[in-house]
Amino acid sequence: MKKHRRMGQGILIGAVLGAVLLGTALFWSVRHSRASGQEKAVYYFYDEVCGSCDHEGEFRQLLLDRLAGVALPEDLHIYGYNLFSGEDGLWIKLCDALDIPEQERTTPMVIAGDAYVTGQEEIDSHLRHLVCELCDIPDTGTVWYYYRPDCEDCNRIEDLVEESFRANPQLSFIRIDTNDPSEKEKFKEKLRGRKVPEDEWQVPFLDNGRDYLSGDTAIEASISDFLQQK
Repeated sequence: MKKHRRMGQGILIGAVLGAVLLGTALFWSVRHSRASGQEKAVYYFYDEVCGSCDHEGEFRQLLLDRLAGVALPEDLHIYGYNLFSGEDGLWIKLCDALDIPEQERTTPMVIAGDAYVTGQEEIDSHLRHLVCELCDIPDTGTVWYYYRPDCEDCNRIEDLVEESFRANPQLSFIRIDTNDPSEKEKFKEKLRGRKVPEDEWQVPFLDNGRDYLSGDTAIEASISDFLQQK
């Protein structure tokens, strides 16, 4: 689950393992330097004992895949740290600055600005939006799906939603369980902000940041066209 926290000034300071210049190429470095508080930075933390595994390379490719077609600024940097080799100083500082609970300080973890996400599945779905938010770029490739596991309507169209997601690998899908009180409140805030009519305040609910589908009937009828919107 992605969490948002406000960071204190001057926290983005630490060792650097790589830098990215997207639009031309993505470069990684083993040199260490001091990161500027003004720089746009994405931190990838992992814990790997395997010497032949290339987790940083896999993350680099995931980032390229998720952000395909997005013109990113040249001052965006990607920093990779293997905590198994003892590179945990910056990780601890950033976790403290973001007030990340101890039980959520797990790897793999991505930190981008004042947001973080843990777990590979969550990283896969949230990475595009994290970077777009960090760089203040409109995100036209992420779809949010609000649901409840105990919702009859949600369960009825679950197979359709999953098949539709798999048929559109160019999109990033974020599933949000509204049984979580904090996520439920954020969902309500989004509905208010988008001025969604109250009779459409329900799950299942699909949102792409520009348009939405509310309810199983609407999703069932229009999900294919909805996911093709640009």
